[in-house]
Amino acid sequence: ASSGLELSYSSSNTNVATIVDNKIHIIATGTTTITASQDGDDSYNAAPNATQELNVVNAVSGSVSLDPDADTYVKEAASSTNYGTSTTMVTKAAAQNRYAYLKFDLSTIPGPIISATLRLYQRTSYEDDRSIYDVADDSWTEEDLTWNNKPTYTNERASAVTNKSTWTEWDISSYAAQEYADDQTITMVVNDPESVSTYGIDFYSKENSSNTPELVIEYYNDLTTTIENESIINADIKVYPNPVKDHFYIDNCNGTTMTLYNSVGSLILNMNITSNHQTIDISSISKGIYFIKIAKDGRYEGEKIIKL
Repeated sequence: ASSGLELSYSSSNTNVATIVDNKIHIIATGTTTITASQDGDDSYNAAPNATQELNVVNAVSGSVSLDPDADTYVKEAASSTNYGTSTTMVTKAAAQNRYAYLKFDLSTIPGPIISATLRLYQRTSYEDDRSIYDVADDSWTEEDLTWNNKPTYTNERASAVTNKSTWTEWDISSYAAQEYADDQTITMVVNDPESVSTYGIDFYSKENSSNTPELVIEYYNDLTTTIENESIINADIKVYPNPVKDHFYIDNCNGTTMTLYNSVGSLILNMNITSNHQTIDISSISKGIYFIKIAKDGRYEGEKIIKL
């Protein structure tokens, strides 16, 4: 609090977490809201409460490193120039304002995001502050982005002092979790937080031959299907490959019915299986998590697949 007055904290669900000595004490899995308060005094009004949702899970199920779908930078003094093919992304506030844009596809993450770390490798040898900002508009492409058509950025999400000729990391967990729950695409800007830097901090882009940007995600896979395996139709049934890009195969299930659902239970595809080596074309559906239900004579089999 800018007043310097003492803060107090509370948890909305004490079955999940309590506050002990102004620290969060984990009790069990679940969700709670942590609230920070400052009540004011004779000189200061009470401050608005600040809240943060806390989701406690059993354990991290896995991690994955994502390459950017797009990355580039914009330059105020060359407002119509596109730098989409550049092997570096330049960030410098003073003398020709420049900053970088990156976009990542989160749709292949198998479950809710626990942590997300943006890692950029610095080409230049200076140390300076750089911050990550939210970008709501994901429609830009690296082939067309310029200073003139760039989407706006808001909300400083994370800040770090860059490292000379090595990796710099920013914790953007809350932003990634937010975007995963939204449209599963995340765009961010890397810029000088004070807009006064005299140093050009250049990072390698995905067009470089090595040390390219990455977003390291830890996730918890709690996605479950409502399909109940009442009895096994055929122990030899196989669904492969998984993950899948354009099509997958189902073996040993001739005479069954196959239905495909997305992660929220909407029906995507329904078809009769007429071969013991059936090809299923899913090239037209979006990336993400899907569930297969194979049915015959009141018996069911379920499989989960990832569309890349």
